[in-house]
Amino acid sequence: MTQMRFGSRFLALALLGSSAASCGDVARQGQAPVYLVIENLTAKRGGGSVVEEGSFLNSDVITNVTSPAPCTPENPCPTIFNDVGRASFVVRMKDITVSPTSNNSVTINRYRVVYRRADGRNTQGVDVPYAWEGAATVTVPEGGNASMGFELVRHAAKRESPPHPAP
Repeated sequence: MTQMRFGSRFLALALLGSSAASCGDVARQGQAPVYLVIENLTAKRGGGSVVEEGSFLNSDVITNVTSPAPCTPENPCPTIFNDVGRASFVVRMKDITVSPTSNNSVTINRYRVVYRRADGRNTQGVDVPYAWEGAATVTVPEGGNASMGFELVRHAAKRESPPHPAP
């Protein structure tokens, strides 16, 4: 009888601990039963470069293209390309004791890109390019994952004049 009483107390304590652990800020925000997690975010310089996607972006404003004609290695053509990004998503349940269903899929239909400098100078059009939004269509299934490619640095942002140094 003592072992059974100890076992039931231990089980009750374990249930209380696991339910309390799931009551963080994420579980209390919003009314959705799930939340979306970005598992991986990568970027790649535009222009068909041989550089692979990475966790940071070395963005070139102008890429010297050597083909097709009339571009040659001796007379390259300065060209502006968009830089692209890729995000990988997964859906997580707020209540971990509930199994996900098809009602728990999340659809992303737009994204927003905002540029920020580390030194805090973030005036759009002066210190950084203007923020902008893009359309997207990707559905992250319940219990699964999905990825989405998107434009990260538009060629229009590369054509904006660079900021002038502070006096």
